[in-house]
Amino acid sequence: MSKSPRHTSTPYRSVNPVGRPPIRKPDMPDVVSPIVPEKQVKEQKARKKELRDSFTNHSSNSSHNYDSDSESSGNDYKDCVRTKSLSTLSPKKIHSKPSDDNNNQFSCIYVLIIPLMLIVIGIAAFGYDQSTLHIKLYTNEDFEHDFKNQNKELWYNIEGAVNDIEKLNRISVFMFLYTDHNSKEVLDKIVDKITNYYNCKFKYCSLDRVDIEGQKLAEHFFTEDYGRILTTYKEEMEKKGVFIVRNLEDVPTESAQAFHSICDQYEPLVENSFIILTMKVERLPNEPVSFCEEKLRKQWSTLEDDKFYPLYTRISNVIIGIYPEDS
Repeated sequence: MSKSPRHTSTPYRSVNPVGRPPIRKPDMPDVVSPIVPEKQVKEQKARKKELRDSFTNHSSNSSHNYDSDSESSGNDYKDCVRTKSLSTLSPKKIHSKPSDDNNNQFSCIYVLIIPLMLIVIGIAAFGYDQSTLHIKLYTNEDFEHDFKNQNKELWYNIEGAVNDIEKLNRISVFMFLYTDHNSKEVLDKIVDKITNYYNCKFKYCSLDRVDIEGQKLAEHFFTEDYGRILTTYKEEMEKKGVFIVRNLEDVPTESAQAFHSICDQYEPLVENSFIILTMKVERLPNEPVSFCEEKLRKQWSTLEDDKFYPLYTRISNVIIGIYPEDS
């Protein structure tokens, strides 16, 4: 019989013995034991054994009936392989073709758009007009159609000169002779054709060129020092390529010496340049080289022979007379 506690000011509270779990309340759910019951383990082992026995019996029966069932087994195997191959296909592989088609469509669009953009940018950069968009090169047939009274070999010489510039990195010098206003107009048109042909071959079709009158070179600024002609026009010649001096009969002796450098075939002022000189004469000679030599020798009489003849050799490589055209 247990003794009652003494009466004190502190109320008595019973305490569960140490090491003993508290009593579970009635409303608490049952706790599932983590330990698998022995009965359940035996059932699982029996089921596994039954599956192994059935698989062994099926294999032995299949080996005895192999010959009779070979055809059906082959079909089953094919079906199995087909089913397995289909089951292993990933969604990405199944839908890869539409994706490739979309990519190809985008690629085709880019292939079409990019060249068009480059063409538009090129036109805007160079400021083309309708005439310069025509890239067909001027031919000898075109020349014969447009200029029926001119030398039939003239345009062949122009084409050959431009080809030499392109392939041999050399310059070309042409001197054209005219007699009156009508022949001068024809010469102006021919010079335009030459300029456009040269520019079409080396950059873009245009009439871009350095074009000066002989009287310009008679200014005191140039006659005092002909080297100023070289420094003044060199940079512009490098950009444009075609250099024209009109009315050579107006160029004084002092300024004429600049042609030593401008028209030098081996060490020119500007490589790959096309030089055009024009001169008005009283008549078109049968022997243009000797005719022009005599005329310019009188005009530049103060030049010594050792300076004149090397100079004249440089500017007289090709001399062609221009005739008026029928209106």
